[in-house]
Amino acid sequence: MLALTTLLFEGPVRAGEDLEEVRELQEQGEIRSLEVILDQAQKRVPEGRLVEVELHRAGPKLLYEVEFIDSRGRLQELYFDARDGTHIPGKPVEEGQEHH
Repeated sequence: MLALTTLLFEGPVRAGEDLEEVRELQEQGEIRSLEVILDQAQKRVPEGRLVEVELHRAGPKLLYEVEFIDSRGRLQELYFDARDGTHIPGKPVEEGQEHH
């Protein structure tokens, strides 16, 4: 399974620094590991082909966005709370994107 991982934080993406921050957050127990999240996502889209995983910082929240191509060829986006691994149905509204 080929996975492309993108880390999105506030400000520019700096691969080495961002990967180190993710590693530190995992080691400190602040976020769930990518393996745990991918296992949960694969259970929701069992015939899916992994396309991309992104870690978003939305204010104080960290969210994993996992994208699969399902067995019908459709893109499926799943969202998980990075801190506890809880699936978040639908597309969460990120800070700064709220509609009034």
